[in-house]
Parts: sequence; structure tokens; C-alpha cells
Amino acid sequence: MDSQPKWRKIASVTLFSLLAHVNVADRFCIAGLIPQIQPYYSINDGQAGLLQTAFILAYVVFSLIATFIGDRFNRKWILLVANVAWILLMIASSFIPSNMFWLFLLLRSVSACGNAISFGVAVPMIGDLFQNDSSSRGYALMTFYWSLPIGSSAGILLCSVLSQYIDWQWTLRIWPAMAIILLLLITVFVEDSRIVDESRLTLRDVWDDLKIVFQVKSFVFTIIGQALNDLVIVSQVWYKTLLIQEAMDFQSNTTAEQVFHGQSFDAIQTVINIIVALSGLFGCLFAMWISQSWKSGRHIFSRIQTILAFPLVAMIGSLIALPTMVWMPYSLTIDIWLVYFLNGFNQFIPGGNNVISAEIVMDVIPASRRATATSILYVIAYLIGDCPGPYIVGAISDALRANSDDPEVRFYSLTHALFATSSLFLPTAIVFGLAAFFLKRERISTNEETNRLQLYDDQLQVENSEVDIEEEKN
Repeated sequence: MDSQPKWRKIASVTLFSLLAHVNVADRFCIAGLIPQIQPYYSINDGQAGLLQTAFILAYVVFSLIATFIGDRFNRKWILLVANVAWILLMIASSFIPSNMFWLFLLLRSVSACGNAISFGVAVPMIGDLFQNDSSSRGYALMTFYWSLPIGSSAGILLCSVLSQYIDWQWTLRIWPAMAIILLLLITVFVEDSRIVDESRLTLRDVWDDLKIVFQVKSFVFTIIGQALNDLVIVSQVWYKTLLIQEAMDFQSNTTAEQVFHGQSFDAIQTVINIIVALSGLFGCLFAMWISQSWKSGRHIFSRIQTILAFPLVAMIGSLIALPTMVWMPYSLTIDIWLVYFLNGFNQFIPGGNNVISAEIVMDVIPASRRATATSILYVIAYLIGDCPGPYIVGAISDALRANSDDPEVRFYSLTHALFATSSLFLPTAIVFGLAAFFLKRERISTNEETNRLQLYDDQLQVENSEVDIEEEKN
């Protein structure tokens, strides 16, 4: 809806981004609380990973709901209702006793409604706000996707540090309080960006939408690339706090001074998460800048301009990050300064892959199908990426350590398990390369379809105006 004033567009993107930060922070605060949750509920590494897996399965359901209704009904109110439900579920989950892990797991899973609807609805709304300005749209999406590195880091950092001083359950109540304020502001300042006429939803409509978007090969390969990217990054993020704790435990009487230089667990957690947040922020900015420059032939790309820039940047970033992502867990036995560097590097280089995937969707999917395509992107990427990753790593770790409680055995079993997921950055790069291969022809056909639909909408407006004039005359 390009007719909205600039200040309202900026306010909408800002509020959507802040809400996404809160959603993501709440989701990843569990990763920072695993050392407290495991003894409280008496669960192993696999069950700790199941918290993420169950969350994503519920996320899939709510994303499908966003897919079915997002292109046809008022997105603003869909987002508000889903996040009110999320607030209530989060508060309830913080009161579950130690003998009812199943109920804690259930409530944390169903709370995915907030995250799923926020991403499934807000992204196409942002796309509609900047329908005729792809450059501004790219930077608006980049701002929104800053929520992934910053939100996840904030959730892990605040919850892991605060849980050293207060009951860990209280840390789960921080994010709902922030969300209440944001929802009130969204109610006042955000307008629905739906650009199609409201119509009755039928199963045939849904089936037609699915057939249209899955015929776009570059979109399909983008989904797979995003899924593999998520599997690698989320698996490592999920167990990072536990990995640091176990590395410090087994080296406490040997090489701790040489490796950690006297730094405390809280200090290390704080530094790592600040580095990850800043690296993710600047990584998104760098990926967007270099992709836009390459796509438009600016600066050093004046002689090698290509519309394939977005998937090519994602491919190159994944290849560069592969060796350092594999090596990062092992660096906890070498030197903490190396750990800091690798965490920053691993977040900076592939940090823009999420916004790149969203940009590819905007390029190859017609505007009338973008909510559907965006929800499908997250459903499948999360289902085969975020969902199994932590559980697979936890299950491999449990199998390798064979019920041993020795800190060194626990550390190396988890480190070896993470190798299985970190190495998947190689097929990630290959899949983004295939997305680039199919993108050029499909982007042209999408632009033609979008222009046709826009012309149709303009004709409808003219016809409606003529009808109104005739009625006034009569």
C-alpha cells in the first residue's frame, strides 16, 4: 500500500521489527536456561532439544493458518489476536511445577502462535508497503530480520544471566510484558496493508495458491537452502550455553586459566551474545548492501551486474562460513578469544541469508500470493531446519556419552554431535546456487503477473467509481 505516508511506513516497520525481536527473544530464552531447566525437570539433552522441536511443529500449524487467511483478511487483527494468545501462554508456562514437564512442553509449543503469525503476516505486509520500491523494501526487510540475531542473543543473554540471581521462571515473564506495549502501539499506528479485495476463502483458493507458488523452482530451492541454513545455525545456538558451561566445568582444574583467561561464565555469555547480535546486525546490512550493489551494478560490480545477486551472495556466504562453523565448538578448548572471533564471523558471513530468502520470494512470487509463499517458506524451512536440528544433536550427544555424567565426556559428545549439523553448510551453498540458476526467467514472469494484477485492480477501481457516480445521478 504505497499510498500510506512515509512516517506510517517507518512506524509500521519499526513496530513489526520490535515485536519480532520480542517473539524471537522469548523463543530462544529457553536455550539460555537449559542448564537450569534440565535439573529442574530432570531431562536429558534429547528432551532439551525436544523443546525446540515441539515448538516448530506447532509453528508449522500456525504458519499454515497464516497461509490460508493472510492474503484475504485483515492482517493487522490476525497479528494482534495471535500475539495476545502468545502472551497468555507464556505467562502460564512460567508456573508449571517440576513434575509436569509435559505441560511445560505443551505450553511452550503452542506459544509458537505469536512467532509464526508475526513472521507469516508481517513480512508480506512490509512487502506491500514498499510495493514499487524494491530498494527500500530490501532494507525494511533487513531491519525486520535483525530480530533473528539480536532477538535470539538478547533472549539467551538476559535469561541466562538473570537466572543466576532470580528464579529462572521469572525470566519467562519479561517478554510478554514488553509485547503488551508493542501491541497497543500497533493497534494505533499500523494500517492493514492488504492489497487484494477481501473475499471468501475456499479450499480451492488455497489449493490454487499452493500450485502456483510450488511451480516456481527458484522459490522451492530457496526454501531448501533456508531450511539447511536454519538447521546449522539454530542447532549451534540452542546448545551454545550448555556447551560453554560444560567446557568450563571439565577444564576447571587443568587449562581453564590458559583457555578462559579468568573470565567468568556470565562475562563470556555476555560478550558472546553481544558479538553475535552485532555481527548479525552488520551481517544483514552487509549482505543487503552487497546484494543490492551487485544487482544494480554499483561500485565494484559495475561490470558484473546480475539480477542473480541475492542467491549468489547466500551461496558464497555459506561456503565461506562452512569451516569456521564446524570448528567453533572445538575452539572452546583452545582460547576464548578465538571463540569470540569465530562466533562473530559465523554470524556475520551467513547473517543475511534470511533477508535474502525473503527478497527472493518478493522477486519471484506475485504480490497476491506473497503471504502464502512467505508462510510456506517458514513452514518448510522451520519444519526440516529448526525443528529436527536441536533434537538430532541432543539424541546423538546422548548416544555418544552413554549416560556418562563426566563433564569432559558430555562436552565432546555434544561437540561431535554438532559437527553433524554444521557440515550441512556445503549443501546449503549448492541449493542457493540452484535457486540462482532458475531465478532469471521466473523473475521476469512474476513481474508480468504482478503488473497484470495491478492493472486489473486499477480497472476495478475505475469501474467502482463509475458505478458510484451513476448511483449519485439516480
